[in-house]
Amino acid sequence: MNFKKVAFSLSALTVLFSVTSQTFVDAVEQISSENESSSLYTNEELGMEGLTRTLSAIEHMPDSVINEGKPAIENYLNEQGVGVQTYGASVSNYAACTGAIGYALVTNFTPAKIAKVKSALKAAGGTLTFVKKMSGAYKQLRKLGHSKQSAVKNAAAQAAKAAGPDVKEALLDFFGIATIVGACAPIFEK
Repeated sequence: MNFKKVAFSLSALTVLFSVTSQTFVDAVEQISSENESSSLYTNEELGMEGLTRTLSAIEHMPDSVINEGKPAIENYLNEQGVGVQTYGASVSNYAACTGAIGYALVTNFTPAKIAKVKSALKAAGGTLTFVKKMSGAYKQLRKLGHSKQSAVKNAAAQAAKAAGPDVKEALLDFFGIATIVGACAPIFEK
């Protein structure tokens, strides 16, 4: 009789734990999923805000800073809170977009090219207008089956229609850098 009570108690506890643990696991997964989606939304907003802030820093960069060269440009970007990351961009790291842009400016662009990118942003109606136009164009191009690289370059071209050909070319060179494409494309995905 003792054995039957113990066996029955163990069976009852097993059933109870399996039911409650599954409910507990489901609840944890739901909470985790909700946190991920709200976190993802926040990251998207932060990514778009970071991209806008970075491009705005370029748009408003004083010519004297550009003329001083790369160390001055890097210092200016850091002072603007943009920062320069000297490592490859990660698709899952939205903050990498702003760092990739800063890094590309400092390592790949001459002061003359930076001045042209700055002019292109102004000619496109300012940073915010440019980012909004580029985001919309990027989404459309991706829906049409363009690769990320192609969509980013073509979206930048569409967003910079108002700029002159040489200024527009500087902007296309800028958004043609693989690190920028890899880091910034996810911002436009959602």
